[in-house]
Amino acid sequence: MATYKEIRGINIQSLEEDPYAVEGGVWYNSTTGLLKVHASSATWTTGNDYNVGRSGKSGGGTQAAAWIASGNDDPAYFQHTEFYDGTTWTEVNNPGENHNQTAGGGTQAAAWMATGTPGDATSAEEFDGTNWANSNSCNTGNAQRASCGPQTAAMMIGAEPQTVAVESYDGTNWTEVADYPVALSGMESVGTNTANITFGGYASSSYRTEANTYDGSSFTAVADMNSGTSEMAKAGENSNSAMKMGGQPGTTANTEVWDGTSWTEVANLPQADVQGEGAGTTSATTWASGKDSAGNYPVKSAEWTVAVAVETVAFD
Repeated sequence: MATYKEIRGINIQSLEEDPYAVEGGVWYNSTTGLLKVHASSATWTTGNDYNVGRSGKSGGGTQAAAWIASGNDDPAYFQHTEFYDGTTWTEVNNPGENHNQTAGGGTQAAAWMATGTPGDATSAEEFDGTNWANSNSCNTGNAQRASCGPQTAAMMIGAEPQTVAVESYDGTNWTEVADYPVALSGMESVGTNTANITFGGYASSSYRTEANTYDGSSFTAVADMNSGTSEMAKAGENSNSAMKMGGQPGTTANTEVWDGTSWTEVANLPQADVQGEGAGTTSATTWASGKDSAGNYPVKSAEWTVAVAVETVAFD
């Protein structure tokens, strides 16, 4: 029989107590006489309600410092901006105009928004932690543009109606760059304007599973998602770490995580949702609801947390 060292190339440590948590660690606890492992678990936990229910909003930040702004509840349009501190949602200063079904990103201290209806606007705004102010307009208006990146390294992809147009932002100007491989609307994107992944979308009566990474000059196809989706919430850090939540067709609670190689289905959102908003990483995310399966605009939020815990290895 092969030994653990022959299989893994390392010996199992013998320790008198369980060590600090490091995912994937294996050891023998000589005090309890048990083989132990650090394994991860991930769950959604219901958070406090936000203040003004709406879909098509923008957002960004981290799990404990998220923001959302603009949106609509059909037919009303909203300019509301809200901050989340890990416990409570608080209204702060509003943008100068509404950017329904908008693109955006950045942090509570340095956010941006651009495009959206009504009027298929090309207008853009930046936020300094206190106030929104007009910034230079982008080149392609319309709604449902995928977006990612901080205030000085942002990107927008696609639009409704479907387009291959892609724009990059350097903190001052929007510049058209390499086209997306297919004309789509309702995709999402995670990362910066030099390292991102864009996924999903809609075109020709089809909800797409495709995903493409971008290196600052060109797009490269990577593994497809498990289910075709558009108008979803997203979270993540870069082209190797992304998460999609909810979306269409219909209204779904499906959640998938990208690890740089493949997409894995994980625990569903607390409710089916479309045009929600996410903020954070694949291990610590805040989600704010959009529109539910009954066509209502709830004010629900939830937190996704991946924790590493000690588990005993069971032998049959």
